[in-house]
Amino acid sequence: MIRLKLVERFTPGLLETHKAFSFINFASIGSLFEQAEGSHVSYFCDGMLLSAFMSRITGQPVERVSFDFTSIADPVLRIAEQRGRRVYFVGARQVELDLFLLKIRGLYPRLKIAGFHNGYFDTAQAQRIHADIRDSATDILITGLGAGLQEQFVEEALSQGFGGVAFTCGGFIRQEATAIRNYYPELINRLHLRAFYRMYREPHTIQRYLIDYPKNFFHLWAMLALHKVTIDLLHPDCRETRMNILFILKDFAPDGGVEGVQQRLAGQFLKEGRQVGFYVMNGDTPAQAGATFFQGGGDGIMGLLKSIFLLRRIIRREGVTHLIAAKEQANLCTWFATLNTCCQVIYTRHAALDCEEQKTGPTSLRLLYALYLCGTGKVVAVSNGLCQSLAELMPWGRQRIRYCPNAVISEYMLNAAQAPLPDGLPADYWLGVGRLVQPKGFHLLLDAYAMVLLRATPLPDLVIAGEGPERVALTAQAQRLGIADRVHFTGYLSNPYPLIRHARLLILSSVHEGLPTVLIEALALGTPTLACECGSGARELLDHGRLGRLVKVNDVPALAEGLLHSLTPDGQGAPAGRVAAEAVRQYGSHQSAEAYYQVWNQ
Repeated sequence: MIRLKLVERFTPGLLETHKAFSFINFASIGSLFEQAEGSHVSYFCDGMLLSAFMSRITGQPVERVSFDFTSIADPVLRIAEQRGRRVYFVGARQVELDLFLLKIRGLYPRLKIAGFHNGYFDTAQAQRIHADIRDSATDILITGLGAGLQEQFVEEALSQGFGGVAFTCGGFIRQEATAIRNYYPELINRLHLRAFYRMYREPHTIQRYLIDYPKNFFHLWAMLALHKVTIDLLHPDCRETRMNILFILKDFAPDGGVEGVQQRLAGQFLKEGRQVGFYVMNGDTPAQAGATFFQGGGDGIMGLLKSIFLLRRIIRREGVTHLIAAKEQANLCTWFATLNTCCQVIYTRHAALDCEEQKTGPTSLRLLYALYLCGTGKVVAVSNGLCQSLAELMPWGRQRIRYCPNAVISEYMLNAAQAPLPDGLPADYWLGVGRLVQPKGFHLLLDAYAMVLLRATPLPDLVIAGEGPERVALTAQAQRLGIADRVHFTGYLSNPYPLIRHARLLILSSVHEGLPTVLIEALALGTPTLACECGSGARELLDHGRLGRLVKVNDVPALAEGLLHSLTPDGQGAPAGRVAAEAVRQYGSHQSAEAYYQVWNQ
């Protein structure tokens, strides 16, 4: 079995690796069929036809990359000049090599040339060349010896102590030695007529293009069909490329959990020097310093169609390279807008699969996520349990369904928690935090609190921090239960962290949750927690009850018993600071960004 390690595209970050890279097209790929097993050379597609063929075979965009001045030769040499990297050249006849070096010194006057040797030498001389490459502290080795020999040479260099990155270059040295300016005229390059021009300049290549090309095409096709060749598509680390990241959201509620997570992740990307933007379909504008904002087409079916059109135009105009979509309308809009583009897309799922608030059943979810996975995008779930549920829903797409921790803990959050409490709140209180919507279960919490008041005194007051459409109903419920004087609704707070830090107990009463952000915040701030088992996220965060008490979901008596237990000596303590810190470490903004990079790079 031949394993072809194919590199998707060139990035400057490859110059920092300790690897060997070569280039293949349908003329030179014949040498690949004869290579020894265990080769460590990775290949770029050197030719439009092979690039198109491999893109179709792998389902991923594979760029045409050559080591010449129509492709990466200038970036490699210019970066080497700028960064002070030492370059060693091997190839061509001595007179051609001398002319080439004269030309290179004129183009890159500050380039450090560690050494050079012509391409004609025997085995003993090869050993001396390898020693010279190693001893001259070479960073970049460029070798043009012809297909097969040059790959063997760069592999030997790596095995004999060369510590840099190696590129083969075919006939590049010889071609540029004899060219007045560049080997390929600009018009020939723009029209992609390089093969025809080379046949005109070098008639001996006619057989290569007219006979070897079609023969090797059918040979490769047969080898793939017979499973004698397998292709490993390698993605260069996207952090080394220019990243223009766009977050796609249906709307933007300032107190929304998903919105807060996206903002913290965006803040981390901005901190690392990425270009970041937000596209909000209904036209809301997030408050995110340093990011750009784009408005979508509005609500409803017509708004969705208009949003798709506008997003597609923004992607092309702004040069967007990476997208993160959240919630299903935004996911769907992103899928259509990125059809036939080279963008790297992540579709995120934050809510549990049975979440009634999103009004999307299992059948509809299976169809939607099958659609997302039919393209080249990846699906990210915010908890391991949710990731497993999605994988069980679509086992065929398991390889592209990944878990990434939410960006919750940041330096801003930890500093903001030191602020004083808002005025008018009791000194001793239990706390619930979240949007005032039905799935958050605050109506259950009020019933449970009323039940506990009948059984125990004294009791902390109950503070509910958040805003939403259920506020009027919840206020009326508190009055009906006779507990209005003990329940405090704060409304929306831009900084709820002091409340969480000083709370006697943080209560999660939700009926459905993907990953309850507020539990992470409470653990990070050292606050005891009580949570309903509203999906796998709460169990994961509290380590099945080790870090906080878990009670049955949607069960008022069970919630009341949990509240009463918190009053006992066994129920009053928070987990040890070091234990809690270790448990939530992965939810730092930096760790979350790293996880997204890994998904893009997989």
